[in-house]
Amino acid sequence: MKILFVWTGVTSYMADCWRELSSIPGVSFSAVVENVESGKEFVADKIFKGLDVTVVEKDSVVDNLPKPDVLFAVGWHSRIVRNLVARKDWKDVFKVCCFDMPWRTSLRCFAARFVLRRFLRNYDAAYVPGVSAQKYAKWLGFKNVATGLFSIDTRRFAASQNSSSRSGFLYLGRFSPEKKVDVIKKAYERYRAQGGNWDISYYGQGGEFISPEEIPSLYALKAYLLLASSFDPWPLVAVEATAAGCGVIMSDRCGNRHELSSAITVPYNNVDALAQAMLKAEKNPLPQPCDLSKYDCREWAQRTSFLASSHRKKILHICAGWEATNGAATLARAIASEQLSRGESVSYAVWASPSKIREADEVWIHCAWKPCLWWAALFAKSFVRVPSGSFDPLRLKFGKWKKSLVSCIEKFFLRKASSVVATCKAEGEWIEEYEKRASVRVLDTKSLDWGECAPRPISKEGKGGEFRILYMGRRHPLKGICFLEEAVRRLNGERAEKIVLEIVSDALGEKKEEAFERCDVLVLPTLSDNFGIVVAEALKRGKKVITTDGAPAWADDPARGKALIYIEGFRDGSDEFRIASLIDAIKKMA
Repeated sequence: MKILFVWTGVTSYMADCWRELSSIPGVSFSAVVENVESGKEFVADKIFKGLDVTVVEKDSVVDNLPKPDVLFAVGWHSRIVRNLVARKDWKDVFKVCCFDMPWRTSLRCFAARFVLRRFLRNYDAAYVPGVSAQKYAKWLGFKNVATGLFSIDTRRFAASQNSSSRSGFLYLGRFSPEKKVDVIKKAYERYRAQGGNWDISYYGQGGEFISPEEIPSLYALKAYLLLASSFDPWPLVAVEATAAGCGVIMSDRCGNRHELSSAITVPYNNVDALAQAMLKAEKNPLPQPCDLSKYDCREWAQRTSFLASSHRKKILHICAGWEATNGAATLARAIASEQLSRGESVSYAVWASPSKIREADEVWIHCAWKPCLWWAALFAKSFVRVPSGSFDPLRLKFGKWKKSLVSCIEKFFLRKASSVVATCKAEGEWIEEYEKRASVRVLDTKSLDWGECAPRPISKEGKGGEFRILYMGRRHPLKGICFLEEAVRRLNGERAEKIVLEIVSDALGEKKEEAFERCDVLVLPTLSDNFGIVVAEALKRGKKVITTDGAPAWADDPARGKALIYIEGFRDGSDEFRIASLIDAIKKMA
């Protein structure tokens, strides 16, 4: 399962969480982090050491990322997030919106549901830190909401819990207006005026700097952390302090005041209430213990992995027929097998009612001119069209007048589809030439499961000393079988060693494997085959292959020149050139 995080800010706590997530078997983790704080670029390499994390500058354009199975994207403000979440070719990616914004009785929170509605439709779930943000997520329209977004490595702070010489107060955070550091300073002056004896220290961005490595030892010295924020969605520093055995005094505007049972809460902007809480804390320096197991990064990794794998997208594949000799059905099964390996829920049909199509999260259509195609275009949540070479210009010439009559309908389906899946780059170009507004996605077809990898050869003696050629497929003018038969006839007229051509159109199971075993080389002399599944099957079984530019997916295959001969110019060449090029290729293989 490929998980991609798109985050803003270089933070050590997320690095700890991501390390734990990366260690889970079956999880392939990567992240893009937008650097929004000056100076942090110098520590990013150290913080993210050992992780597949790319740090980019604010508002950068990031469009060359490999497609993940699950995307966790932070909020909706970042330009990088907006671009990735709205990508048309990532429509089938399960997307989780991560944010810490709590519910507040304000016009801004009320209007967000309507202003952000169109963008938030791209997401499938929300991931928030606590109950206040959960309430806001539900107001925004999310039905699937998980809590526990922020966590820390509690092991880093565990040693500080046993400190017996604590005294004094601590402020740790940014020196920004909403943090109300001036309120803390006024409250401390009043605290001292009323007989308080403890000192106070201030650290953070805009004040005295302290490295992440020094923070646990700082908590071991201080008794209480002070937070007087006017707005603080979910201050993670309060969780760190609690994990280190340090008490927390926070304002009632801090989002995690409900989750931290040991924290002392005071009214916002009330200097006297804060001073009184500080006096009370000095008399009782041992805060109540608080269970923080759910905020540990190991728990976070398990929780996040479960959220990523729990969506189980319902995928429906519709094909005209599911016979094993049907090329479209074979491709559909291979795609479905890969989807099942990712944990998706997959079903198959030759017919599906509009209600059945509505139930699926994604409908893949591997056929044309069935009512299901219309229903998928009109009712499906996500509709994927797999033409399997139908828009090859050479194929369009067959029955040209009929195909021209229905071209406007075909173009409507291509535009309506969430994506049109091509089996190779050349087919993608054919589709775009036919309908420029189609959202084309090239499938990595060669990576699908095409059968056994281990070859199953038989001895030369078992074949009677012949050189055996296998053609596997149906008889059709575009398959070029007539050119192969003529090439074999001519070769047998000039060679002492006999060449045997075996034509197999309907072999299944063990018979199919036996046909592969008997052959020395598989030949697919096609004029139009875009991918050529039989080529992939033969190479997987260790067989040599001859094919043509009628199957352009194999033009740049690594096996070319070794186990694969690829004939250029076959599609547009003369009949005599086609026969001669097949004779030359067979001689090389023999």
